[in-house]
Amino acid sequence: MCSNLKKNIRGYALMLWDGLGFFGTSHSKLGRLKGEKVDFKTKFTSIEYVMSLVILITIVLIVIFSFFSEIGHVKSQSVTLLDHQTYEYEAKEHLPLHSVEWFNID
Repeated sequence: MCSNLKKNIRGYALMLWDGLGFFGTSHSKLGRLKGEKVDFKTKFTSIEYVMSLVILITIVLIVIFSFFSEIGHVKSQSVTLLDHQTYEYEAKEHLPLHSVEWFNID
């Protein structure tokens, strides 16, 4: 029972990892038509997959390291309130106006 459950879980995990459908646009699945065995390492035989994975990992690492490089720097800002009777803004372009009407029915 336990062995059968392990085998089923491994099979489902492999199906999710490799892709749910047999037929698709991936050229890495063409060898299966000739009886090639599928394993968790099969994806890494495709140069396209490996290159896209390297690019994705590089981008993620750049984002993570750029975030961590800002830890410890003190940022400050000052907010000042300018209180005037009137405010003027010189609009040189058309300003889009949006309106919404709703009715309450009692």
